[in-house]
Amino acid sequence: MTKRQRTDGSTAASAEAPSQGGASCVDTSKTPTKMQHPLGIKPWGNCFNDMDKGIKPCRPQGLGRFDGLPDTVLHGIFSCLDAPTLGRTAAASRAWYVFSYHDEFWRPLVLLQFGGTFVPQATWRETYIATSHPAFHCPSDQLARVQVQGFYSDLLFQPFYCAQRPSALLSTASMQVDTIPRVDGATLSVEAFKAQFERPNLPVILTNVVTEWPAWTRWDDAYLKRTCGATTFYAGGFNMTIEQYINYSRTLRDDQPLFIFDRHFATTVPPLAADYTVPAFFQDDLFKLLGPDRRPAFRWLIYGPEGSGSSFHIDPNATCAWNAVLRGTKKWIMFPPEVVPPGVHPSTDGGEVSTPVSLMEWFVTFYAQIKSKTPVHLEGTCRAGEMIFVPRGWWHLVLNTEESLAITQNYVSPSNLDHVLSFLKDKPDQVSGIDEERRPHLYAEFRAALEATHPELLVPFDEAQKKKKATWASLVQTDTAANNAPFSFGF
Repeated sequence: MTKRQRTDGSTAASAEAPSQGGASCVDTSKTPTKMQHPLGIKPWGNCFNDMDKGIKPCRPQGLGRFDGLPDTVLHGIFSCLDAPTLGRTAAASRAWYVFSYHDEFWRPLVLLQFGGTFVPQATWRETYIATSHPAFHCPSDQLARVQVQGFYSDLLFQPFYCAQRPSALLSTASMQVDTIPRVDGATLSVEAFKAQFERPNLPVILTNVVTEWPAWTRWDDAYLKRTCGATTFYAGGFNMTIEQYINYSRTLRDDQPLFIFDRHFATTVPPLAADYTVPAFFQDDLFKLLGPDRRPAFRWLIYGPEGSGSSFHIDPNATCAWNAVLRGTKKWIMFPPEVVPPGVHPSTDGGEVSTPVSLMEWFVTFYAQIKSKTPVHLEGTCRAGEMIFVPRGWWHLVLNTEESLAITQNYVSPSNLDHVLSFLKDKPDQVSGIDEERRPHLYAEFRAALEATHPELLVPFDEAQKKKKATWASLVQTDTAANNAPFSFGF
């Protein structure tokens, strides 16, 4: 589970030349001072420069007694206001205007009131008006934009900064780093894949596999809209049709864009499932023994705009995964199981993970740290027509550097079976992808299916379990003997 603060409760070709230098992630020619916030908000560091120009801060007079409160407290107060109150507050002063128009307060009002059926506009505030009161909506290009002078806030500026296109914030050098191996999947044998990547538990990007699917040539906007029709897909806690989602994702920019991460697409729209085939490298999936209705959730349709993606996480239930890109590009940053990425704070048992709220916030804050040390991570770009193998236990962050459409599946192979069995047995409370009441029993159910069909695969696991018990018993026996030994000064 990933813990991230959000007021609305939502949560998801040929290789370029490698670049291994200590390049900074952020393009310093495009710093916050170079970007103009639509409301005129600037980071606090600009205050002193502006005062030298005769520009006075508007907060003391505009906020009155509230000026003594930190922005975090004011943010909490404004997040409790409804739409009419926010609208009225904007007329009080320039400072109140800035807070009242801040888009983070309007996003939850839209999503909680209208779900996925809103009418997207350039901002969440305009979206609220266009959806709730269409007669009062004014097209974005006809709105009079008020630029407030003398308003400074790091807290309110950061979402705008992190909502910029990745190409506007990330340096060219950081975008070209490519240390994940890339192999031609058309010539790689299954056994070679297992020997070089799956068994050693190492990532790889495979080319010339996705391009053989019907989906590669079919999945354009027209086909998706026609095939999916009125079927809705899960996007950040809300349901939208493909047409609604495309409309939203190409209209409204956000630092945490909603993106489709739908586990039911193969059953709700069967033609989509028929448009691709699981590559031979990944067909040895032992969870299939449980049957399609009993196995944990394992496949997802992923569709997101530029700047969307997933923060650092480890794939569920100790499984491996593959992710195939049909449109767009995805930048991957991966850390081996024994290395926790900077800015990521897992709980002791690994059941919960705290990460920065937005993907770009992690890049801006922490990316430089991984470049200043001896590299222990891998990173690269998976392009349209390519797929990436994600080994068990690897931490990974994925950023869509273009609008991207992909399919991903998790699987259990003989190579990682022991780890999956151990996870199901020792951490039933962390099992995901099935109903909560089934979690404590999945180990026994999966083991029974293996005993009936592949008993030989259980031998290594059972032997390892016996050794673990013998080691523990030996330690307990040694400790007991030491406690029962008579006391002596040893002279």
